[in-house]
Amino acid sequence: YASGVTGTRASVARYLADGTLDAGFGAGGVLRVDWGSRNSRAHAIALQPDGRLVVGGFTGDGSGSSFALLRLNADGSLDAAFGTGGRVVTAFPGGASAILGLAIQPDGRIVAIGYAVSGGVPSSTAFAMARYLADGTLDSTFGTGGLVVDDETTGSDIAYRAALQADGRIVVAGS
Repeated sequence: YASGVTGTRASVARYLADGTLDAGFGAGGVLRVDWGSRNSRAHAIALQPDGRLVVGGFTGDGSGSSFALLRLNADGSLDAAFGTGGRVVTAFPGGASAILGLAIQPDGRIVAIGYAVSGGVPSSTAFAMARYLADGTLDSTFGTGGLVVDDETTGSDIAYRAALQADGRIVVAGS
């Protein structure tokens, strides 16, 4: 992310094989974008087979945060066919949440994993997952309305990475 006087913005840079910024991506090789709040950060990125990029992180307004996704075209522009103008924000029932990992399923569905406040004592976090259809809408066939919160312990549980098995199962690793 990049910080400035107006807050933090999710940032994505693309480099050429020689290590220089790719001037054909974003603005001079860098894209800085937010999800509409003063505090937006990117933590995960996944490449789709068609060359588009899915970026995950969080957006917050100081009172909480939400899962946040962007989909970028190969040139670094926002994909207007995804969510609202290329952006998707998903709030979890317990409060604060953030995406820390992404996986793209063979059918184009997007699996986002991270954490969400679970309401445990004292305000613990839980593994959190959301699955989205290719257009950025939540996949209602996954979990409860597209969301899964799995509180493994009474402490803080955070999912960092997801892997897809050949049989379609999702493996999540965290702490």
